[in-house]
Amino acid sequence: MSTRRARVALCGEKRIAENCLEFLHAREDTELCAIVTEEGDWDADLIQWGARHQRPVFVGNINHFSDALAALDLDYLLSVQYRKLVRMPVLALAKKGALNLHFGLLPRYGGCYPLAWALLNGEAEAGATLHFMSEHFDEGDIVEQVSVPVTPRTTARELYDAVSAAALQMFVATYPKLLDGNASRRPQDLTKRLYYPRASLDFAKDSVIAWHAPAQQVQRQICAFTFEPFQLPRTRLRDGDGAGREVTATDTTPWAEPAGRAEAPGTLLEIRGDGSVLIATEGGALQVAKLDKRPAAAYCEEWALKPHATRFE
Repeated sequence: MSTRRARVALCGEKRIAENCLEFLHAREDTELCAIVTEEGDWDADLIQWGARHQRPVFVGNINHFSDALAALDLDYLLSVQYRKLVRMPVLALAKKGALNLHFGLLPRYGGCYPLAWALLNGEAEAGATLHFMSEHFDEGDIVEQVSVPVTPRTTARELYDAVSAAALQMFVATYPKLLDGNASRRPQDLTKRLYYPRASLDFAKDSVIAWHAPAQQVQRQICAFTFEPFQLPRTRLRDGDGAGREVTATDTTPWAEPAGRAEAPGTLLEIRGDGSVLIATEGGALQVAKLDKRPAAAYCEEWALKPHATRFE
């Protein structure tokens, strides 16, 4: 007598979702019944993946496809980097459970941009959580978590890539336990919950470097908004003649307060022999190795930028 394969639908985006699809598709105990995704994914193309593997693909809001999903007799619904709240009528279609792979260590980092907020808050670690979905974002019972270390120089892109790899390993190890009924399940302590709504960050505005903050805070901002090749932290410089231009600043390190150089935040303090520059912050300075993706000292030389006469705003 054959055992019924688990019937699964996955809603999601990005490479991590595609990797999960590859894993599920290869398993003999799983039938991948449907994919729900969005157009314009910068990191993967789940629409084309579904076409190549002859799997039904629904493009748009999963809540609009409840009738079609109901006909699939689903055991599990999996959400992987899916941006929309899956409503209860759809969640209820998964007889054995609807689970989400969230790029944050719950309950502390619920909601949007958990990796950026972990960097902005100076956390020593970040990670991913596999949890059951409920009627509210990121509040369901936790099945498994994985963490990765964060250093003062870890960028958002580096963290995203590291969490993606760790989350996939966690999902691959945990999925068989779900099928066997051996996966753990524990409620979240919502008194420890942080929640960041979509409006908590404006990437166009918040990626402009705030030199008037302490060096450690400026460093965290630069790391949180360094996501190559799509986004880099920006600043505007003015030279001694008042000419201005926008420039990106990356590969930075907080510097001890320069003795005898208590100048206004944003002032170019020094062009260093190692190719970096020092820029003043509130009560300290930041060593900047790259301006517009080039060695910072070479950039200053090309534009004839002089220490103490150049300001970053």
